[in-house]
Amino acid sequence: MKKKFIAILMSSFMVLGMLVGCSSDKSNSGGASEDKNGGEVSEVVQSAIDRTEQRTASQTEWDGPTNGPKAAEGKEIVCVNANSENAVEAMWGESVEEACKRIGWECTVLDGKGTTQGQTTALNQAISMGVDGIVTSADVEPLQATILEAKEMGIPTVGIHGSNVNGPDDELNMIYNVTSSGTEIGYALADYVIADSNGEGRVVILYDAQYAIAREKAEAMKERIEECDGMELLDYVNSPLSEISTNMPTLTSSWVSNFEKPFYVITIADSYYDFVTPTLRNGGVNPEDVILVGSDGTSAAYDRIRNGDYQVGTIPEPANLLGYIAVDELNRYFNEEDVVVYEPSIFIVTKDNIEEEGGDQDMYIPSNNYADEYAKIWGVD
Repeated sequence: MKKKFIAILMSSFMVLGMLVGCSSDKSNSGGASEDKNGGEVSEVVQSAIDRTEQRTASQTEWDGPTNGPKAAEGKEIVCVNANSENAVEAMWGESVEEACKRIGWECTVLDGKGTTQGQTTALNQAISMGVDGIVTSADVEPLQATILEAKEMGIPTVGIHGSNVNGPDDELNMIYNVTSSGTEIGYALADYVIADSNGEGRVVILYDAQYAIAREKAEAMKERIEECDGMELLDYVNSPLSEISTNMPTLTSSWVSNFEKPFYVITIADSYYDFVTPTLRNGGVNPEDVILVGSDGTSAAYDRIRNGDYQVGTIPEPANLLGYIAVDELNRYFNEEDVVVYEPSIFIVTKDNIEEEGGDQDMYIPSNNYADEYAKIWGVD
C-alpha cells in the first residue's frame, strides 16, 4: 500500500512538472500563467514573453540622458572610421558628423582602411591637426601607443565599439566607449526563442569564440536556455566567422540530418545565415522546421525576415544614435562633467514590425527623437 501511494505521489509530481514546463529557479518552479493559446506556462516563460513584447514594441520613449552641459564652443573633432568600406562603420562616421553639425562643431572623417597601419596613420593625422577630440570605431588595443600620445597632448578619445566596455575604459585610454552589452543581447535572443516556442523549443547556438562580445552573447543565450527545463540545447558550436563560407553548409546539413525538427538556431551574427539559408533551401527544408534568429540587423537579415526565408528575427544596432552618444560624452568632458553611461534599449525586428523603426531602410532608427533630445541638452536648435 505504501509503495502504491509513493508511485501515485511521484506520478502527480511528474504531471505538475509537465504543466510548469520550465523554471528560472531550478529549486522553485513558480506559478503558472496562460499562454496566448490558453495553455499553462511557467513564470520564466511568461517573463520571456513579456520581455519580448517590450523589445518588439515601437521605441518611441526616450530612455537616454535628459540633462547635461550646454554645447562647448568652437571644437574640432576627427572621426577615424575603422574601415569606410564597411557600410555600418561608415554609418557610424556619418552619425558623428551629423551630431557635430547639430552641436556646432567641425568634424573631419578619416578612413582607417581596415588595417592597424591605416588606422594609426589616420590617428596621427588627427593629432597633427591639433583637434580637440577623436572618435574612432577601430579596435583600440593595437593602437594604444598612438592613443596614449593623443592623451598626453590633451586630446581625448571616444570609441565606438573600440573595446567591450560600455562607458569609460581607463585601461585602453578612452574617456568613453560606446558599445552594446553582449550579455543583454544574448538574453534577449534566448528570450525570443523561449517565448516563440512557449518554453518547449530545441536550440542550436552558433558563435565565434575569437571575439569577446561573441562569447558574451553565446554564454548568455546558453544560460537563459538552460534555465528553462522545457528547452533543449542541441548543439553549442564555435565556428569562426572567417570560415563560414566553408563551415556552414556542412554544419547545416548535419543539423538537418541529425536533429528532430522543428528546431531553432540562434547566432551572434546574421552573416552566418548568408550560408545557412542556401543550404536549407537547396535541401528543400520547410522554413517552419528550421527557424533562424540572429543579431546585427544586416540588410540580408531584413530581406530574409521580410520574405519568410527561414530567419524570423534579428537584433539590430541603432547606428545613427551611436554618434550622438559619442559627441555628448565629448561635450561632457570638455565641460569637465562626469560621463553618463547610456545603453540604448534592445529592439527585436520581426516580420510583424519590420517596416517600423527605420526598417523600411533596412536599419534600426529609433523613433524616440534622440537627435532632438540631445539638442535640448546642448541648448541648440
